[in-house]
This record gives sequence, C-alpha cells and structure tokens, in this order.
Amino acid sequence: DAKVCHGCPHFPCPEDETRWRCRKYAENDPKVTLAFAEKVKRDFNLDLACIGTTGQLARHYFPLPKRFDFDKKGNIHIPLIEIEIKKNCFAGRADMMQSGYSERAFINDFKSLYPVTILVSRCLFITGVEPCRFEDLDLSENHNHVRYGWIEGKFKSSGDLWGLPIKGADDRNRYVTGVVSGMLHTFNLVAAKAEILEVRRCFKPIFGFNSSTLQQLDKSYRSVAMRRLRGELRGGESDFLKSALNSLGGCLGQCKPFIARHTNFPAYDSMVACSHLIMCKMFDRYEGIIFGTDTDSILGSAPFNYQYDLDGIPHQMRVQ
Repeated sequence: DAKVCHGCPHFPCPEDETRWRCRKYAENDPKVTLAFAEKVKRDFNLDLACIGTTGQLARHYFPLPKRFDFDKKGNIHIPLIEIEIKKNCFAGRADMMQSGYSERAFINDFKSLYPVTILVSRCLFITGVEPCRFEDLDLSENHNHVRYGWIEGKFKSSGDLWGLPIKGADDRNRYVTGVVSGMLHTFNLVAAKAEILEVRRCFKPIFGFNSSTLQQLDKSYRSVAMRRLRGELRGGESDFLKSALNSLGGCLGQCKPFIARHTNFPAYDSMVACSHLIMCKMFDRYEGIIFGTDTDSILGSAPFNYQYDLDGIPHQMRVQ
C-alpha cells in the first residue's frame, strides 16, 4: 500500500491546506529549502540567510549610499521638502478605460520600464532638493534631460486618457481631469498636458555627478540594465539580476515598515514620474483602442510593437 510505504496517511499530498499539517511535508520542506539556499550560495555567492527580500537583493548588487543618520533615539529625520515630495508621489497606474465584451485583446508590455527610467532620469545621482525659478525647469515633452523638478501650484487638465494624479480616500492613485492644487513633478504635468494656472514654489533636484560613489553605483546599474535591455542576461543568475534591477526603485522609495537610511524620495518620484511620461507617449502612439493599463503595459484591441533608442537606451514595447 502506497500510504504505508511512504509512511504518510495523506499520500499523495493533496493540493490544499491539508499538506501544511502533513508530517512528511514538514520534514521535507526545510531539506529542499536548505538545498536550494546552498546551491544559490555556491553558484552565485548569494547568502539567502542575509537576503530575504528582493529589496535586499537589489542592495546586494547595487549598494545605495546611506543618506541619513540616526538620532540618539534611533530615529531618522529627513528634510521637510522630501516629506512633501513623498506625500505627492504617485507610483504605478492600474486603470480600465473600457468595459464589456471585446472579441480580441492584446497585452503590450514596455520592457524594463523602471530600469529605463532610472537610466534616463539619472535619478541615482540625486542627493537632495533645492528651490529654483520656474524658468529653470524644462516642461517640454522630452523626457531625456535632468532639468525636471517639482512645482507647487494649481493645474488644469482635460486629457481623455491621462490626467493629473491625485490620491483617493483609499490611498489609491487616480488620474483626473479638471483643476488640481498641490505639488507635482514636472514629468507628471507634461504627461497630463496640464495647463499651469498658478505657480507658488518651484524646486529642482541636486545632482552629485562628481561623487565617485554615485558614479560607481550608476555604472554598475547601467551595465546590468543595458545587458537586460539587449537580451544579453542569460544563465541562472539572470533571474536574480532582473529582480534586483526592478526592485532598486522600490528601495529608493522605501517608507514601510520604516524610512531607511538609503531612502531617496526625490529620486523615487523622478523615476516613477518619468515612467508616466513615457507611458503617456506610448498611449499617444498606440493606434488601437486602449482598454486599460497596468503600470508598464497597454491592454488594447491591437498588437503594438514599437522600439527606438534614446541616447543608446532601448525603449521597447511589444505584444506579449
């Protein structure tokens, strides 16, 4: 009898919660986990006892500088302007613009959107924020520059597919038309094709382009990201590197369960705002009916295969 042979009354182990009460399952699970951890450490020099999240994996490959110190009580204090930027930061967008039956639908995905925006915006070099004049900021549709920043004021948008970002009562991002007051990243204003009704204050990032630490960080990240974009990442370690590339942006915006010493809200907001502008441009170029979007994709009525290079950085959108 198979159950007697395996010494398990539940053999074969069912695909439900019963297996979590199975003695054999409990005995074998740590053996498999340990064998996997040992292989990863042996083959890729990754100690999973110290790397428990994709964020820690990202910082293993791309160590972020520690921007803040602890006070005597173990707390971290960040500049008020960076707290204000965090309050007005809007990450991914998941929206449906159409409902009902559709005979065909295609998922068109932008390859490595966040790594692309990290490279294009040069946000890994951001060390702080300072006041500036309105004239210092570039509000053109070009996203390949560092003359971006934040404007506090009143804005108006009437776009049909991309609007001004706000946070709802449920803390979810909403993209709306009409008049919005607050502080928004210039990339978000350009994406919404917003009319600026009032300007109260303007800020721009401070870049540490001469920092050897940040130069090394950008160089290592850029090297792996370009290999990923060119399809040159292969082998067992490629999955770890891909996760690290995608997770570094989340490390910049870390605020839960606490703000970390490496947290950089200005860099994080610049990365995600740049992604909004890029996706808005993809919306404008798409010739089908857009049913919805999920951060880096267009769900629509037609396939969309589009590619161009911007200063050598591939921008690729392909049907999945």
